[in-house]
Amino acid sequence: MTRQQLVDGMLYELRSLGSQASPTEDTIHADCLKSDDSLSPGGSAAKYKDAVTLVLVRQGYKQKAWPANWMSMSVGALADALLKKGT
Repeated sequence: MTRQQLVDGMLYELRSLGSQASPTEDTIHADCLKSDDSLSPGGSAAKYKDAVTLVLVRQGYKQKAWPANWMSMSVGALADALLKKGT
């Protein structure tokens, strides 16, 4: 999986959660995801994290812990961090 493919998938998930009309690679997760909304237990943040983790695992990456501060990271920065932790 390339970085751009992961970023595109992350942006797709953000749009599907209705967080922003046009999120970009520079979008900060905390600006558009919540841990206390009614989308699922843990809110939209947990749903997004689960979806992105599933994409990575299906692409052969080992499931690893996300950075503790991922909500304050941009989409691009988190993609870099997740790929660095990959296989």
